[in-house]
Amino acid sequence: FGAKNRWGTFPSIAGGWNFSEESFIKDNLEWLSFGKIRASWGRSGMHFEECYLALGSLYSGQPFMGESTLSWGNGLYNEELSWEKTDQYDFGLDMDFFNYRLNLTIDYYYKYTRALINKEVLPGDMYGFNGVQWRNTMAISNEGLELDAKIDILRDTEVKWRTRFNVSRNWNRFRKSYSGRDFQEKVIGKPLSGIYLFKDLGMIESDADVPYVFDQSGKKQMLSPEGDEEYFFTKGMRRIADINGDGQLTDDDLVYAGTTLPQAYGGLVNEIRWKNFDVNVLLTYTLGRKMVNSFKYSTLQGRLGVYPVFSNVSLSDFWQYAGDGSKYQTLGLYGNSTLINITGQTTAALENAHYCRLKQLTIGYNLPKRIMKKLWLDGIRVFVTGE
Repeated sequence: FGAKNRWGTFPSIAGGWNFSEESFIKDNLEWLSFGKIRASWGRSGMHFEECYLALGSLYSGQPFMGESTLSWGNGLYNEELSWEKTDQYDFGLDMDFFNYRLNLTIDYYYKYTRALINKEVLPGDMYGFNGVQWRNTMAISNEGLELDAKIDILRDTEVKWRTRFNVSRNWNRFRKSYSGRDFQEKVIGKPLSGIYLFKDLGMIESDADVPYVFDQSGKKQMLSPEGDEEYFFTKGMRRIADINGDGQLTDDDLVYAGTTLPQAYGGLVNEIRWKNFDVNVLLTYTLGRKMVNSFKYSTLQGRLGVYPVFSNVSLSDFWQYAGDGSKYQTLGLYGNSTLINITGQTTAALENAHYCRLKQLTIGYNLPKRIMKKLWLDGIRVFVTGE
């Protein structure tokens, strides 16, 4: 810690109630084998990645007149510097049903990390030798839901089948910055893994729909990427929102379009046993993740020696006349990489991505006990597995 901040307190507390042990539960809910409610709270601290950050570190600087120098590379020394602090709340419910044939575990957590360390540029004319300082300035939050279920589908039969299923959902948010405003690619109130794109407004169907603005001198200025007057948007192209109305498409026009965090993710495990044979199947899945399919447009630039064409298109897919419902811009534009690259960064290229895949498969066989006894062994299992 810094010289004026010598102590930290990191407490925690947890409690639980096995409500299935209460007489009013035992006497009335025979199908409930076990039930417990859990709750906990704790505060933890993340130590500095650099061992002497709070003490002020000197580094080898640029030589001056043939002599070695030292530089205060981390900026002004901060006597108030402290560890990052995280408060986490957890609430859980554990239940077993039908003589432990079915088990359900539900958890909710909320995690708030404050006093995140960041190298801040100090206000005023101080940038350079000592115009920055490490400070505890930012905050983020994470919260999520988790469900885990285990069920013995076949338990008292010759074939035994157990299944385990889990599903999770996580939300995170950028909560606070030093200035109280957005910081670099982090937007206050939005996920850390946000996707920022140009807003697509559909196809420019006619000359009247071509976007433009008037500059300060009253001259008509056509919408162009980054003010490049050589290239501008015209009919047959996708219409993109000029958010700040300056006639240029720059990073200032990007809008929040979604997050790479999936709506849900998890896995499914099946364990099946019959005599000496066993099979284990693991499936994993992700639902509702946002991804940008930039290749959908950018691979049609005609540079076939550089990029393969990932889009399955025909001539009728390209814009030819107003109202034809085309997905792709007019064919003559696909030699212009500047305009096409912009198109690949719009909300039209945003897609939902789902998958469910066979992650692992294992098939095994336990050699019979009578053979094992002759070999003075307890057991041998032969198995094959693949991922």
